[in-house]
Amino acid sequence: MLTKEQEQYRKLVLNPISFKAGLFAKLPLAGVADCRMTELNETTCKITVPYRFLNKNPFDTTYWAVLGMAAEMAGGALLLMYIHKSNPSVSTFVTGLSSKFIKTATGLTTFVCEEGMMIRERVQKAIETGEPDAFT
Repeated sequence: MLTKEQEQYRKLVLNPISFKAGLFAKLPLAGVADCRMTELNETTCKITVPYRFLNKNPFDTTYWAVLGMAAEMAGGALLLMYIHKSNPSVSTFVTGLSSKFIKTATGLTTFVCEEGMMIRERVQKAIETGEPDAFT
């Protein structure tokens, strides 16, 4: 079950207007690439990115940097939801990214992170112990 603060974050980012405004304020290239959040709950986050002129490479597929950005956002949004207004505050730092691309990206591409429960447990552990915790 989400806390009041986590539910507040969830509602904020699922609103297309506030999500787009947040992208342009914090991640302007994700806004230009037209990344969208289609689902965010306790366990799952889904981010989509379209295939379009600004996102394509010379091989007529979606540019890897756009795909990487959307993939990172899927896991990052879950993490940010679980640390939103946490007490004590929690700092995060992405040190790597792993994604499996299963076909050529020439249409709407969706990235799914289903590790919400693990993320919640690791954040809670870091808060309780006060120790840093690195996880994949």
